[in-house]
Amino acid sequence: MSRTLGGRAHPGGSWRMAGLVVASLAFGAPSVSSLSVTPGDISGGSSATGTVAVTRSTTPTTVALLSSNTSIVKVPSSVTVPANTASTTFQVVSGGGSAGCPSVSAVVSGSTPRSAMIFVKPVNSSSSKLSLGLSTGTAVGGGSVTGTVTLIEPIGTGKVTVQLSSSSSQATVPASVILPPGVPNEVGIAVAKANFTITTQDMGTYNCAVITATHDTERGRALLKLATISG
Repeated sequence: MSRTLGGRAHPGGSWRMAGLVVASLAFGAPSVSSLSVTPGDISGGSSATGTVAVTRSTTPTTVALLSSNTSIVKVPSSVTVPANTASTTFQVVSGGGSAGCPSVSAVVSGSTPRSAMIFVKPVNSSSSKLSLGLSTGTAVGGGSVTGTVTLIEPIGTGKVTVQLSSSSSQATVPASVILPPGVPNEVGIAVAKANFTITTQDMGTYNCAVITATHDTERGRALLKLATISG
């Protein structure tokens, strides 16, 4: 179908008016084409850079941003991709005591959102006498991981019960683990250790669990990534 605008129709979807060719725009509404966060692994209290790209940027495009858990990471409420620019960046900030794997989402009004997961590792106090280690940082759902609790204690202390917990039902832990009396090391400090098993489940999604060991006021935490067999 041809149209005229104060002059005659011009082939190729444009109109000629007083010597000026006005091109018709056949672009669709803009949308987010990709979203990434770098680095994807950070420690609590640090930050990462998010990059959002849009499919069309001949005019400034406002992209709404959202964190799935603002107690772990925060992002600006929105960011604007300048005209004639494919992408722009924004800051992802984690709280000092935070840990987990929230997702960051970006969307242009009326389009499908894009999401990216970020892993925030806990930062344990350097003065804590209790620590927690894992045999691996990533487990495929359905497998198991060994956790090791280490406690520095006064010589002569007997058995100690350490409470255990997991932030995700995809990784289950015993309610507690019993540490034997500490064995003095080469400098005369008693160190007690005990292992426990973390049992994981595959629920078809990539996730994580924060494993926590607690004894009195001492606490140790570790982040376990949970991969899925299906992908």
